[in-house]
Amino acid sequence: MCDYTQAKEIKVVLSEIADQVASRLRHHQVQGEVVIVGIDYADAEEAGTSGFGVQMKIYPTNHTDDLSPKKRPHVQPYNSCPDH
Repeated sequence: MCDYTQAKEIKVVLSEIADQVASRLRHHQVQGEVVIVGIDYADAEEAGTSGFGVQMKIYPTNHTDDLSPKKRPHVQPYNSCPDH
């Protein structure tokens, strides 16, 4: 397990998660309207925090592009970790 510290890496991981979630929503023929992301650190002691969570209400959807960070450029990943 590792901590992702670069915005580019974080967006890739979040995009992959969005794709998986959208796929499950389509499989069950439902749509989501709240996106909740929880972040934990591989080494909470080193990071100085155990993590955090955020949520955002969106229009109901089951499309990957609507859940992806690419769709929401104004939402920037928070990077509290020093560069390694």
